[in-house]
Amino acid sequence: PVHEDKTINEMYANLTSLIDQLDEVIGVEIPLYSDTLELAGRTDCIGMLNGEMCIIDFKTSSKMKQEKWLTEYWCQATAYAIMWQERTGIPIPKIAIMMVSEDGKKKLFVRNSMEFVPLLKDKIDRFKEESGSIQISNS
Repeated sequence: PVHEDKTINEMYANLTSLIDQLDEVIGVEIPLYSDTLELAGRTDCIGMLNGEMCIIDFKTSSKMKQEKWLTEYWCQATAYAIMWQERTGIPIPKIAIMMVSEDGKKKLFVRNSMEFVPLLKDKIDRFKEESGSIQISNS
């Protein structure tokens, strides 16, 4: 028998209600990369939200996070928007985080995709400075 977890079912229902706000789903788990950023990743979802193309990231948490704590998520979504535009030539104006928490809350956070570009580039530059160049041996 399958154990039914009320919390998981509630989180699923809450996430589904957020996803239902999308006008259209363009793709899920899309692999992307950027020569410019020297990054690669797989976006949760690209879709249309309120008539605009949007990178959507799904997040779960034990408690609902405040928007001021989402900076890392915004940088990740911004990177995906840049990767998509670099690969397709199509800009994505919005990034969204659909978050559900174990305490029964749900929230849709939406920002402009280019708002976090300076912070993202700063994070990439700092990472490169701290990690140095990586040498791959042929042996």
